[in-house]
Amino acid sequence: HHAAGVPREGAAGGGAMTAAAQKLVFNLLRERNAPLNVQLLTDNLQSAKVKKSQVLKSVGALVSKGKITEKEYGKSKIYFLCQDTLEKPSKEEIAKLNAKADKLKQNLDEERTSLSSIKKELNALKHQMTDEQILEKTKALNEANKEKSAKLSKLQGKEAGVWRRSLLLFLSLFSLGSALPDTISKEKFSETKNLLQQNVVLWKKYKGIFLDIWNTLLESMETAKESKLRVDIGIERDEDVGTLYSTYADLIKKRKLAPM
Repeated sequence: HHAAGVPREGAAGGGAMTAAAQKLVFNLLRERNAPLNVQLLTDNLQSAKVKKSQVLKSVGALVSKGKITEKEYGKSKIYFLCQDTLEKPSKEEIAKLNAKADKLKQNLDEERTSLSSIKKELNALKHQMTDEQILEKTKALNEANKEKSAKLSKLQGKEAGVWRRSLLLFLSLFSLGSALPDTISKEKFSETKNLLQQNVVLWKKYKGIFLDIWNTLLESMETAKESKLRVDIGIERDEDVGTLYSTYADLIKKRKLAPM
């Protein structure tokens, strides 16, 4: 702990040895400014080669000189620096110390804020996907998109023609306030009506399939703007082509579809 050490006995006489030990004991108590017993003093002065017997003699001498105080607690004795002998700082020194303490507290608060920000950023990074994971997820989504697109195209190929023909035929048969031509039979009307109902159901179904694919794609591209992405890919919504699902669904629900 203290590198100077104590002179060996006989090297410079017992007086030099005792004085050196007293100085080490006193400096340790002043440095710690806390009560210590003989054993703790000895343990802390081992590196300076101060023996327990020397510590005992030193504390006795320092108590006699009034430099340290001795207190007894049962069989134990503790020693601490006499507070009356300590130099008291001036008002200016106290003000400087307080200013220094305030500055240190401010630095500590700044460091804590910085550390908290770094921890939040680190936590966010831990939950982000790596480049490899993003590529894998993109690949999987592309495969799923191809599979669903192929399925949708197949369904559209089979049924789109029927859907368009039935819708056009129905609209030609049933317009607001107009009578049906004499050449249209009730059976033909009923057939067209059923086709319209079936295809309105299919419209909703296919739109749901598409929205599942579209929403999955959007979730994997958080920074993409939906409207721009829709234009870039070439997707047209119902309203973009001037038609709405609700128009035909409401037509079936609210109006009595029968020949006039």
